[in-house]
Formats: sequence, C-alpha cells, structure tokens
Amino acid sequence: MTDHMLKSYEMELGNLRQKILHMGETVGGMIAHAAQYLFEGNFDLGAHTIEKDREVNAIDLEIDRLCIDILARYQPVAVDLRAISTAMRVSFDLERVGDEAVNICEQAAELGKQVLPDGFYSLPEMAGAAQGMFRDAMAAYENHDNDLAQRVCDSDKSVDEFHEDTVRRLSSLAAEGSVPCGAATRLMFVSKYLERIADHATNIAEMVIYLEKGVMVRHATEHAREP
Repeated sequence: MTDHMLKSYEMELGNLRQKILHMGETVGGMIAHAAQYLFEGNFDLGAHTIEKDREVNAIDLEIDRLCIDILARYQPVAVDLRAISTAMRVSFDLERVGDEAVNICEQAAELGKQVLPDGFYSLPEMAGAAQGMFRDAMAAYENHDNDLAQRVCDSDKSVDEFHEDTVRRLSSLAAEGSVPCGAATRLMFVSKYLERIADHATNIAEMVIYLEKGVMVRHATEHAREP
C-alpha cells in the first residue's frame, strides 16, 4: 500500500469511527427524550424522537456503505478487519435502539389517552439502568475500555430482573382490577423495550471486547438475547 493509499485508508477508518460515535450520541438522546415523554408527558420530545429516527436510519445506511467500500478497496486484515466488522455490528444495534426509543414514544402516546395507574412501578429505575448501560457501552467503544465493556455485560441481568418484576406486578394488578388492563399492557411493552435497549447495549459491549481482545463472547451469556 502506497503512502497516499495508507493515509486515505487511515482517514476512512477514522471517519467510520466518528460516524459510529455520532450515531451513538444521537441514539442516546433519543432514549433520554423517549423516557422524558413517557414519565413527564413532554409531547415535543416524543415528536422529536420519532423525527430523529430517520436521521439514525440514514447514518446506518451510510456506515454500511462505508464499511463495504473499505473492505473492497483495502482488504483489511487483523485488528482493522475487526474494527470494520465491529462498526457494522454496532451500527446495527444502534439502529435497533433507536427503533425501541420510537416504540416507547408510541406507547407513551397511547398511555396519555388512558387513566394511568398510580406511578410507573420500577420503570423509571429500569429506564435509568438501561440508559446507563447504553452510555457505558458507547464510552467503552470510544475509549477502547475493555473493563468498562465487561461491566456493561455484567449489568444486563439486573435489567432482566427489573423487567420480570415489572411484568409480574402489572399482571397481578391488572388481574385484580387495580390497574386498567390496557394501561398495564402498554407499560409491559415499555418494560420490554427497555430490556431490549439493555440487550443491545450488551451486544455493543461484547463487540468492544471482540475489538480489543479478539475474543467473541456473544452467546456466551446465561440468557440468550433477541437480535
């Protein structure tokens, strides 16, 4: 590879990394705004979240095209090949997290039309935990922090437990008539979306471990996660 090609190659790898970080920042904002819409009833933030989904989808496609172009033009190997495969996987998970944020907004819109139960049970804590995992996963990617990535993976079980507790409590309250069935069902959907955000954060953290150590730890966890 000539010096000119090497310089161009390094610039494209750097550009790819920056696009991933920008996408992560955008998606992180979507999660926060979706939670504010749900818990505080801020309709403008909900509408903004849904609008941002188009931008995230466009970035996802742009990253895919850039990865394919780099693979075709430079045929990278070793750590550079891992960096590109990591970028493609992280981009996929980020796009899915954006979708989950939109799903939360859609449920929040319907909940606003119903009589809500007294509180959201453990959902605010669950939302905080999922957001924290996502922030840490992206920080691990940005800073090449394998230890932080491992802590994200280790945190996934706590969000699963939040979800199981929320579903169990809401199901019981709906059965006894303390909570309207429609509201309980929508809140359980929200809980599932938050659990999926945590799952995608874990996927990102696992790819950071793969990038830094060359070890694929996906599917090695106790519970299988949805894609």
